Amino acid sequence: MIIEKNLNTPLTTDQEKKLTLFSKKIYESNKKFNLTGLKDLESIKNILAYESIKSLDIINLSSSKKSLSVVDIGSGAGIPGIPLKIINSNFHLTFIESNAKKCEFIASACNDLGLEVDIINDRAETIAHEKSYREKFDLVLSRGVANLSTLAEITIPFAKAGGSIISIKGLNISKEIITSEHSVKLLGGDLFFYITATKYSSIVGWKKVCSTPKKYPRKPGTPQKDPLSLK
Repeated sequence: MIIEKNLNTPLTTDQEKKLTLFSKKIYESNKKFNLTGLKDLESIKNILAYESIKSLDIINLSSSKKSLSVVDIGSGAGIPGIPLKIINSNFHLTFIESNAKKCEFIASACNDLGLEVDIINDRAETIAHEKSYREKFDLVLSRGVANLSTLAEITIPFAKAGGSIISIKGLNISKEIITSEHSVKLLGGDLFFYITATKYSSIVGWKKVCSTPKKYPRKPGTPQKDPLSLK
């Protein structure tokens, strides 16, 4: 594995086996319902599983010894949460995913891999207003297909003061970062880094500097249809 060889902390044999098992499970399940647009096993393993690890390894999350509360928003096939949990069992991980079949997949995969996680089948915009989850997490993760203004509204409310929000995005997102600046600050966040992590991905990191106004996020669907921006 080219990506694995560049990791700050090399994978153990057990971690390698679990990542391979996880990739195979995505590949087989993807034949039954849509988990990813990637159709071959090698691409799933390289671009989903290992690329997630490499991205998070760049910012030393893979080797952190801290017991952090982590939430993966819009988890889909469990990316990047499951690969991160495989390489760092210290994290208490919660998945929030609105699609019931994808939640069932995450539960099945974590059971096969021996991973203890919490899974919530609901919209993040709804859960973010519940006292048990609002501003409760040290780390908020997303692998973003939405624009950064939308991701900011959906993710930042989950982070506690001083917490971090990490979004794995594609390349060439400088314009998105500029246009999301207003929404990030409005929601209580602040940009603290942006790096190109791999040949496939960039990472955007926000720090939670103050509490999110109670009215955010807006009702489900609104952050996607009408991203916060300067009017």
